[in-house]
Amino acid sequence: MMRESMKQKVKVLIENEGQLLLLKPIGKKKLTLIGGSVGKGETVCSSLIREAWEEAGIMLDTTLLTMAYRKLVRVKNKWVMFHCYLVRYEPFLFELKERHKFEYLDWMPMEKGLNKLRGVEQKAARILIDKYIINTVGQELSLGA
Repeated sequence: MMRESMKQKVKVLIENEGQLLLLKPIGKKKLTLIGGSVGKGETVCSSLIREAWEEAGIMLDTTLLTMAYRKLVRVKNKWVMFHCYLVRYEPFLFELKERHKFEYLDWMPMEKGLNKLRGVEQKAARILIDKYIINTVGQELSLGA
């Protein structure tokens, strides 16, 4: 029996001055991070760059990406490798391009945005924010240190 390759998902948490750039899927209460499935023959990074362009008109560059979270999760009874990158301090120009899938794309205050994410996306975002943005006393960390 041939073994099916594991699906992979990749997302990006974009933060600038305490705001998160998030998508609102049509007909859903939750928000979501930019990203999607890794296509056949694509690397995780090339997939994220493609998804950022397709969904939000954002031209990402691999030098901006901080790989900070990866986890094997079960989605609809199948194992999926979930990758999440962090991008900070980049005031991107963006435009909602997939209007058939999303109601809007906009900046949202960090805590409000975190509360509207769900599942592994919310967990990844909280871990990234705790690890790279806010230390235990609530002060901003320097990524250069």
